Amino acid sequence: MCHNKRDSGLERGKVVFVNSIYTTLIKEKLYEYSNHPFLNKFFDLPEVSEDKIILLQAILDQTDLKMDVKEDYIMATMLIQTALDAHELVSNDSEDNININKNKRQKQLNILVGDLYSGLFYEILSHLDDIPMINVLAGAIKEINERKMILYKDNIHSINQLMEEVKSIESLLLNQVASHFDITSLDGITENWLLMKRLVKERDLYQQNGNSFILDVLTERIEEKDSIRMLENMITRIAHILETYIVHLPSELESLKSHLLHELKQIMKRQEILLEEG
Repeated sequence: MCHNKRDSGLERGKVVFVNSIYTTLIKEKLYEYSNHPFLNKFFDLPEVSEDKIILLQAILDQTDLKMDVKEDYIMATMLIQTALDAHELVSNDSEDNININKNKRQKQLNILVGDLYSGLFYEILSHLDDIPMINVLAGAIKEINERKMILYKDNIHSINQLMEEVKSIESLLLNQVASHFDITSLDGITENWLLMKRLVKERDLYQQNGNSFILDVLTERIEEKDSIRMLENMITRIAHILETYIVHLPSELESLKSHLLHELKQIMKRQEILLEEG
């Protein structure tokens, strides 16, 4: 079974809604997949991105797929995202962990959980019988892992390259799903939104415990205070770019537009406060 890629939903006036209850249900289902007593004892699940679920829903709601099929695509994509996030925890583990054996066991568990999610992803897509989508996502996984190798093996040569690698890692899966179904309405929004949210997360991590991978990379090139200021300015600049994209979304995506603009307003308000304090 191969689903039609081209959808004329927006041309027919199909309205796309952002449904927070649906997003919560998807998150709960993803967590149910990992509800294993042994793993729960030793493994902290990667955080499930509500932003990615919402954007995937907006992409797939512009197709003619049935509701249960859309959910399977969202679940499959988010499962592989969780697998990638679990494997990423291996790359980010501290080398100077005091308890080496514990650290080694944690890495092994991260890989195990990542492989578990990968298996569930292939199981869902096999039921859909969409070989082209499997190939598309497999290609995205390969490219994401290649970009992570560049990022974590210190092969970054400029700040612009750093941002481009992070942007691609965060958005490749969703962009490939959109491309597979020939959905272009969110071009420019998905990658910038997810990059901005990743930078916000890195900033918050730094404020909470002084731990931020991106700031660590930046401080190898410039002073720490300048790195923080640069990160704040990047968030603000991307937010302004996003505002331009979002306000031009078609009326059929009004619900998504309202959701994104509301959250963007909160982020920009906080940015103004932080920049004034800085």
